[in-house]
Amino acid sequence: MMLNINIRSHNEFYKLGLLSFLEDSLQSENNGPYTIMSDPNSDIINGANIIFTEQMAILNIFSPNKVTDNGAVNHPHITIHITLNTSWLFLEGASTVVGRIINWARLSYKELTLDEFYRKMMARNHTQLSRTENQVVMLMSQGYDTFNISKILNRSEKTVYTHRRNAIKKLGMHNRLELYKYTLLLKEFYCRKNIFLCL
Repeated sequence: MMLNINIRSHNEFYKLGLLSFLEDSLQSENNGPYTIMSDPNSDIINGANIIFTEQMAILNIFSPNKVTDNGAVNHPHITIHITLNTSWLFLEGASTVVGRIINWARLSYKELTLDEFYRKMMARNHTQLSRTENQVVMLMSQGYDTFNISKILNRSEKTVYTHRRNAIKKLGMHNRLELYKYTLLLKEFYCRKNIFLCL
């Protein structure tokens, strides 16, 4: 399976470091054919298996026949958002995270159930976003404020604040500003199944 990787960043130092980790991981583990694009302005929805931004890695899990009979690319069945907060990691730890992301991108859609997925990712269920926290984050990505989210979810504003605070903590962010920057990247993924992975 051809692995398409896109690095979407304007930070040249970040791109160079990530390219080094990617090439080391891909060559050392004989991961098969791959392409790496480094275009910060590219369309990140179609075609890429992995999209790296400075805040997250996005895995698109396609059906086994990614390309249809007429040559068009299928949209991913599942999109997995992994918060990349590697500032506290040493080089070996960051390289390990990148290697794990590459391995996860090769998972088949057919064999993927949520519990199995968390087990393969070595993630704990209780540290993942709840269904409501997931909804709050995705609604924020569509530009809704707390008042409107509370009306949509039929919850109080205080409850929405609590879910937002919990999402910030689980995603490894420090404040609301980081969450707002993160949700700006999510608006393109609203109309598909999204899984947030908190490592």
